[in-house]
Amino acid sequence: IALAFGGNPIMEPRQIALEVSRNTRLKFFDAGNCRMGNGELGAIATNRSIESLGLEGNLFDIRGLRMLVPNRMLRSLKLGDNDRLFDDSATLLSSMTWLTELEVGGIPFGDDGFVVLAELYRRGVRVEADWPAGLP
Repeated sequence: IALAFGGNPIMEPRQIALEVSRNTRLKFFDAGNCRMGNGELGAIATNRSIESLGLEGNLFDIRGLRMLVPNRMLRSLKLGDNDRLFDDSATLLSSMTWLTELEVGGIPFGDDGFVVLAELYRRGVRVEADWPAGLP
């Protein structure tokens, strides 16, 4: 039910994502720093059994992130160290009201993004971010 590839230089992230999409018993998947892009995220997003997903330091942008939104089984999402996500990503993440944990450290949010993340924090989501002074 758990698979951790985090930090491993996967030669074919596409093949790993395809296999993950087929494993309906999988609850936890960590693919941090594995060169996963939008296509791979799209395959992973089809697996509705995953509750905890670690995607830190990967290569997707908001288009890939949008594919995760329909997965209401997700409780924990780790997206940190991604310089392709911005304030619009924070707004998109705020629509995932079922999340209980969100890690977004190292993402270049502006003031608008941090305000949205602070609202998530106030709703009870455990948000790990590089908070500016005065927030959350």
